[in-house]
Amino acid sequence: MNKTLLTVLSFSLSILSAAQQDPQYTQFLFNKQMFNPAVTGQNARHCATLLTRTQYSQYEDQTFLLNTHAGGPTHLEGAKGAKTVSFSYGAPIPLRCETSRISSGGAGLSFYADETGYLKTNYLKTDLAYRISLPAATLSLGANVGMMQKVIDINGLVYKDPFDPKVPLVSTSKHNVNYGFGISYSSKGKHNVNIGYAIQNVSGRPFSFANVDALAPGLHQYITFDMESMIKRSGIILTTFGLAQMGNQKSIWHDSLTSDRFNFANPTLTMGLLADINPLIQVGMSSRLSTKNLESVSGILGIYLMPNLRLGYAYDMNISSLHFNHRNTHEIILKYCFTKCKIDVTDDPRHIDQFDFEQKHI
Repeated sequence: MNKTLLTVLSFSLSILSAAQQDPQYTQFLFNKQMFNPAVTGQNARHCATLLTRTQYSQYEDQTFLLNTHAGGPTHLEGAKGAKTVSFSYGAPIPLRCETSRISSGGAGLSFYADETGYLKTNYLKTDLAYRISLPAATLSLGANVGMMQKVIDINGLVYKDPFDPKVPLVSTSKHNVNYGFGISYSSKGKHNVNIGYAIQNVSGRPFSFANVDALAPGLHQYITFDMESMIKRSGIILTTFGLAQMGNQKSIWHDSLTSDRFNFANPTLTMGLLADINPLIQVGMSSRLSTKNLESVSGILGIYLMPNLRLGYAYDMNISSLHFNHRNTHEIILKYCFTKCKIDVTDDPRHIDQFDFEQKHI
């Protein structure tokens, strides 16, 4: 039965064979707190972010082929595609300030629910940050700790031996404590350069199902970068951004925890460009590639419903070798920020995430 269960788990996670085990976000520029706690409460802002992401998939389900003679289904349809919902809220410490736009730290909560195939992951964590003001920049250090839950949905699965007493009759779940760390550097200069590094899933504790250490969250590293420039005369603000993700790309089995956990052989790199074409609208595009192939290209649209409320949409077109199985992806993000600081007229009013762009607060 142990081999049977591992086969089921392997199939569930094989859908992520060309993606990170942690959720991916196209609009990560507005969702950094999910993977880097150091940005929590950055620039004395209270920020709440809600994101939903849906990818449609279709795979031939090898676990059903053993029973095709019984007329069982042989395909996994779009309803089992990858789905992610995340929410984060971060506040500065102290909660109020007079004139300074630099807080001494931040605290917040983050949560995501991710479903891929027959595997569901829920993760609720607390984010903390501490800031050091430098002459020309701000250095932030952060840490997060939380509870991660893995759930196997057995509905629809067909086992080789359905009468095995160890086969669970209902969906089964396990939970473990997990944690991560991050660092962020934000310049105070003309281009508002931001560089961040974070490492997640540090605990590495395996999840055991039916007394088998079946899988463990892969150790992941994130490096982010964004910088602004302005097109003279037109007044258009351009933001160049990037994300490098390094981590193992499939489940971690009990007999290879030590070697595979630190396997960063196939990192992914996302590069993009956003343009503030007027005070209300942003347009942009990005592309994601790995050492194996070019995975996707994305279009991004942002609309400011209010100066401190941004609605964003991203459409990812999968162009990898798996594009017949991994369909295209829709991502919607809603971000609301506000500050209790008095605005200093010496602030550069352009940065889309740190400062006001014509009275924007995102």
